[in-house]
Amino acid sequence: MPPSILLMSSYPPKPCGVGEYARQTLEAIELEGVSLFGSVDVVALVDDESHRARHSAQPEVILTLVRGNREDFLEVERIVRQKKYDAILLQHEFAIWAELDSPQEKSNLDQ
Repeated sequence: MPPSILLMSSYPPKPCGVGEYARQTLEAIELEGVSLFGSVDVVALVDDESHRARHSAQPEVILTLVRGNREDFLEVERIVRQKKYDAILLQHEFAIWAELDSPQEKSNLDQ
């Protein structure tokens, strides 16, 4: 079975160099043929609730993760455990993950 991939990143339509790179990565995978890679799902990182709908309308985006929203992080964890992705591509700048500064939140993601 071809591998499944989860891409977590800021993502268009948000104007962001990291997000644009993530979109280009997805396009490159699609050019090679999704059959080689299986499925590619995107978790789009957004700054606040007001941006959630713009990203959710894109078919490749399975979840929008609002910065600092603990429930969203737990939903990502649930999806990762359920789908058992073969690879997770995490495109980031350090400021995106600045909200994860409590030991408990880091511990939850490490499990």
